[in-house]
Amino acid sequence: MDFLQLLKPWLMGDEGSVSREEIAATFNLTQGAIRMAIHRMRNDFGKAIRAEIAQPMNSPEDMVDELRHLIEALSAANDGNW
Repeated sequence: MDFLQLLKPWLMGDEGSVSREEIAATFNLTQGAIRMAIHRMRNDFGKAIRAEIAQPMNSPEDMVDELRHLIEALSAANDGNW
């Protein structure tokens, strides 16, 4: 499994099935480096969400569709389908 896949559960605040300590050992990193990677991943994700939502919508229906899509994507992330 790749590094980002292992960190993905922490994106939404969940604990992963693999501990931070195990990830650190697997990739020969410190636990501090893992915490920083999670922090940066969350920041980047937040920026991407804000940028996407800030884009102008053509109609109120577009906003509803965009929010529905976001909720579905986040649900899929929590189900492990992301």
